[in-house]
Amino acid sequence: ANDRTKYLLYTAGPRIAWRGRKWEPWAHSLFGGMRMIPQIAGGFSQNAFAFQLGGGADFRFIPQLSARFEGDYVRSQLYSTSQNNFQFGTGLVIHF
Repeated sequence: ANDRTKYLLYTAGPRIAWRGRKWEPWAHSLFGGMRMIPQIAGGFSQNAFAFQLGGGADFRFIPQLSARFEGDYVRSQLYSTSQNNFQFGTGLVIHF
């Protein structure tokens, strides 16, 4: 009754960026997989194919710091069923 299910999404892929003085818009296509934790009944782990398509922009405040705004479409295939989601995020980018 107290079991919690967790999903681990792992992806990698190319990113294309258009560098400007203050703004750097970019796009990426990431491919990989997803793993469900804990294992399903019978001791089998559940793995799935997943990908992310999206992009965003970095706004440079100073040469060492940017603010990032991004959004992605995320698709995975788990238990012979596809899941379609969107994710949005913001953050800070430190350049060194």
